[in-house]
Amino acid sequence: MSFVRSLAAETGAEERRTPERIARTLAIAAVALVAVVAIARLVLWTGNQQVAFDGAMNLEAARSMVEGQGYRRMYGDRDAFPHEIQTRAPYILPAAAVFGAFGVGLWQAQLTNLLYLFAFAAAAFVLVARATSWRWGLLAAATCLATPGIEDWGMNGYGEVPALTWWLLSLLVLYPRDGSAPIGAGRCFAAGLLAGLAVVTKTVLAIGLVALLPVLVAEIWRRQRRLGPVPALLAAFAAGALAPLLLHEVWRGFAIGDWALWKAWLEDEWQSVQQQAGVRTGFDDTGAFAGKIAAHFQVLAAGVGLAPWLLAAWLVLPALLLAGLRRRLASCGARPLVLTLAVFALIYFCWWLGVTPTQKAWYRRVFNGVLVLQMLATFTVALLWRERTRARYRAPLVAATATAIALQAGLAWSSLGDSGNWASSASRELLDRDLAAIGSLPAEAALYGAGWYSLPAVALYSGRHIDDLNAKLPADLAAQSRVYLLADPPMWTSGAERYWLRRFPWKLVAESLDLRVFELTTDRVRDPFDLTPVDPATVRGYFDVQSEGYAYAFGFHGREGDGWTWARPDTEVLLRYAGEAEFKLDVFLPQASSYQLGTPPGIRVLVGDCELGVLHPAAGERTQPTLPMSTCPQPERPFVHVRLVADNLLDSADDRPMSYVLRGVGFAGGAP
Repeated sequence: MSFVRSLAAETGAEERRTPERIARTLAIAAVALVAVVAIARLVLWTGNQQVAFDGAMNLEAARSMVEGQGYRRMYGDRDAFPHEIQTRAPYILPAAAVFGAFGVGLWQAQLTNLLYLFAFAAAAFVLVARATSWRWGLLAAATCLATPGIEDWGMNGYGEVPALTWWLLSLLVLYPRDGSAPIGAGRCFAAGLLAGLAVVTKTVLAIGLVALLPVLVAEIWRRQRRLGPVPALLAAFAAGALAPLLLHEVWRGFAIGDWALWKAWLEDEWQSVQQQAGVRTGFDDTGAFAGKIAAHFQVLAAGVGLAPWLLAAWLVLPALLLAGLRRRLASCGARPLVLTLAVFALIYFCWWLGVTPTQKAWYRRVFNGVLVLQMLATFTVALLWRERTRARYRAPLVAATATAIALQAGLAWSSLGDSGNWASSASRELLDRDLAAIGSLPAEAALYGAGWYSLPAVALYSGRHIDDLNAKLPADLAAQSRVYLLADPPMWTSGAERYWLRRFPWKLVAESLDLRVFELTTDRVRDPFDLTPVDPATVRGYFDVQSEGYAYAFGFHGREGDGWTWARPDTEVLLRYAGEAEFKLDVFLPQASSYQLGTPPGIRVLVGDCELGVLHPAAGERTQPTLPMSTCPQPERPFVHVRLVADNLLDSADDRPMSYVLRGVGFAGGAP
């Protein structure tokens, strides 16, 4: 009878567990389905989508290395280690290996990101699984791969996810499954090495070091109950972290080849890092602190695809749950992992919401924080699930768990439910048309972009070097006679091509939806004022920059300060001539060392087709040089064309071509 009763009891227990097993199986199947769909989307994206503008700049360096040209872009003067490449060697070198093995093409350019995403998902899986179970590890990997924006910012040549992957690997090395084992110097060195690779990949992962170190110190003390080993272990960690940083700097120093230039490069880079981080002025920002947070919060809400109130809940809930589970966390072997992730997310979001300048408050720049918060949310749900049998907390724990899971599901749906363009062949077809257009040009043709608008994707996929019109002097362009200006949507949206189309005769020789190829005849100039009839009544004898905008001034940048403007090396004005004896220029030139050639520019003055002379203003001061009009005698007329051609450019980080500061130009005694 006892056997029968025991069998009956076991059968009843089995029946009671059956619904739980079914629910668990269905949940695991749903999570696995999310992971499979997310992976399938990423694979399809790899074969169908071009890389992004910034990502193409990164990959230009990879292609350049494969071609034996070193760590350079395929644009402009091809300087070593250009500042605009902000994802570095731990991403560039694997990408170069892919190009070397498989060539350069659509899927090859995306493959490095895809592999890094798989490594990131594996790291997330292992971190969570060995502290909880494989089921929770699967959930962590699936939710990360289904994060809104994963295709846009995890792929496309960007380095955010690769950098975060190295940082997660450092946590894997630092905190193994056994939460009581002492942390040795070898482990600290290896973890520091991986964390250093993260910072080399993207400077913003310095936040990872700030998050990791205090938790590491606390964990060393907890495990060994003394602070004596801390300095030696931190030194081992620092040695590991500094190794890749120093190696990268040595490489950069040799590539630049000059101590003074390398030092200047570091100073410029440090200034740029401070400006982009928001600790130094340099980018447009929102004035009021509350307004800034609100503006950035809206960007984040749009990025993750949640209503603002749901976004607030998603941001705050993990912190509240961790606070409620602090006793459970105190005895949990995953404590250092959870705390490090929590500190990382806290610092990342506080910096992005309240410090980073609004001009740089892109969703991509907070994406790593979103991914870490996804992992942290999975940890908190796992800890809550373990507490579900405690009757006193059952109802609030179930409610909190359901809320967290619902928010995670909302994010996954925001990502996977968006049809997007991950399977569309439109990007591949556009690239084919663009490459056909480039291929139709002569092999020796001089291809140009303009400043920042450098068409890196065209250079990457075509293998053609693209030069920078903004870096060329008028004499250089005249010697080439015929060049090709490539314009893409960012360029024609900004209007960066307009100056060149007004300066030189041109014709459109090829066009697609996202590329226009203009042939410029650069040994001749066109009248930049020929688009609209000239009103003689509004033409002035002297153009004073302090006065309101003058319709007949071409090639000058916007008015600045108390009334001056930077001038391009090739400018033109319409002026009324009433028999004045002199032509006068009111200019300021920076110091001679500020110029590319190390000397102040000469300014050639042409009145109509007649060369009046060349002015040589003194550098470092404001001057008003003149030329006699007797060299080019003119009858009195309603207007004449005056062209100013400089023979030097300012050596500046400013993207604009600049030769001198203009305050006024005209005929001496002419009415303003």
